[in-house]
Amino acid sequence: MQDEFVMMKKYFDLPAKPFHADIWLEGDTMIELGNYRLRTVHTPGHCSGCISLYEPDHRLLFTGDTVLGGGVLSGIFASGSISDYVNSIQRLSDSEGGRVLSRSR
Repeated sequence: MQDEFVMMKKYFDLPAKPFHADIWLEGDTMIELGNYRLRTVHTPGHCSGCISLYEPDHRLLFTGDTVLGGGVLSGIFASGSISDYVNSIQRLSDSEGGRVLSRSR
């Protein structure tokens, strides 16, 4: 959490500001939202702190910048790596996920 590259401050040449995390998310953390449960999946590559969220009851996977619409790689930032990205994509494709919801550009 103190990695300024993860927080994108160094990349955009912005000053680091103190912050407070309300929830600490690690791989396999379950977030209960009433009718929905989201499991965090650490998917580094684009940057080292990327996560995806999996909803097991409806088999939905929210990938953020890990998988973009059309299969386009969103880029690898300074804290990310292409090998981590490939490993994350492989883990997601091997999982029990159903539909993949990704942000299209």
